[in-house]
Amino acid sequence: MIKQMIDWSKHDSHHVRRLASEGSRPRLPWSMAISSLKKNPKPILPLLENLKTDPSEYVRRSVANNLNDIAKDNPGIVIAIAKKWKG
Repeated sequence: MIKQMIDWSKHDSHHVRRLASEGSRPRLPWSMAISSLKKNPKPILPLLENLKTDPSEYVRRSVANNLNDIAKDNPGIVIAIAKKWKG
């Protein structure tokens, strides 16, 4: 499913791009947590990379929510992403 979501992260519709980000969140707010992504979120990082500068604020906020979820279990990964993205 992650491969499909990475494809969706390049979709023309901002709704589909947001679905890719929201659906891959390790701590889904409207469903069960995805324990494998809580332990290792690296499979979804390419998806977030694709969406980090999305023209839609709706999508960018979802990326921020996803990173917030990741930070709860893997703060070092999010710190590394912040350094990479912002310097």
